[in-house]
Amino acid sequence: MALKPFWILVTAVLLAAALRLRSIGRLTRGFLLVLVVIAALFAVNVIHPPSIEELVQQIGSRLGNWTYLLVGVNAFLETGAFLGFIAPGETMVLFGGVLAGEGTIDLATLIAVVWFSAMAGDVSAYVIGRRAGRGFLIRHGQRIKVGEAQIQFVEGFFTRHGRATVLLGRWVGVVRPLVPFLAGSSRMRFAEFIVIDIVATAAWAAGLCIVGSIFWHNFNELVSLVGRALFILGVLIVVIVALVVGTNARRDPERRRKVNAWIAEQQEEHPLVAKPALALWVLMARIEPHLPGAGKARATEETDTVGPR
Repeated sequence: MALKPFWILVTAVLLAAALRLRSIGRLTRGFLLVLVVIAALFAVNVIHPPSIEELVQQIGSRLGNWTYLLVGVNAFLETGAFLGFIAPGETMVLFGGVLAGEGTIDLATLIAVVWFSAMAGDVSAYVIGRRAGRGFLIRHGQRIKVGEAQIQFVEGFFTRHGRATVLLGRWVGVVRPLVPFLAGSSRMRFAEFIVIDIVATAAWAAGLCIVGSIFWHNFNELVSLVGRALFILGVLIVVIVALVVGTNARRDPERRRKVNAWIAEQQEEHPLVAKPALALWVLMARIEPHLPGAGKARATEETDTVGPR
């Protein structure tokens, strides 16, 4: 039985929300559990979601040059209106590439439209995050266990790794709709954001359009293959980010203390969260000495220990 990684991830996220969020009512919790069951059935191929690819093919074949508008609007809304949480944008862009491969539309024009639209969507999300993001998270974040500490962590992360996050986040469907918003709410400089975003959206638009035009004769398999490739890329990026964040936390005494305190707190309030968190933290303690910069970190730690108090 072939499992679907995307739906496994959706199932895990919904289940974690249903079990962890204590402020939601019984009706909401029950609704989330129903969604968990449905997502799990999708994950194990017991039931199948509607074929988006077939629907796109039927619509696109009748649109002709209006395909530019369809693909462009979708690329904009994916981040500009957070539509990417519902439908990842690469499917529509790939389909535009398929039509370009068939000769229905022009490939260069399609790339330009997708590039501009994706960049405009990112800028819109950035502006929303810049103007209202932090205030919105402070006012409503407690409902999903997001407080000042979590907001400060995200802001600090973007201060240290904002460029890489914007560049790589464009390729990860799960986080793509959120990255520009978080960049704005974290006060990442717009000049820095837009330069990286231009490069990221250009590579994304050109890459997907060209791949779609080359493999236009088998759209369904193409979507499946690209989806798997982007999923694997996303997992690799998450692992790398986790290693970077974990390494920095292990080597910073203050951050290490905060992580230890957080795990201790979770052990009392949320044991299901504490167990995997503690396991990852212990694993990180074993990996960290073998990562680059370990010697420098040890020397700094020893200097701090023996230095003036």
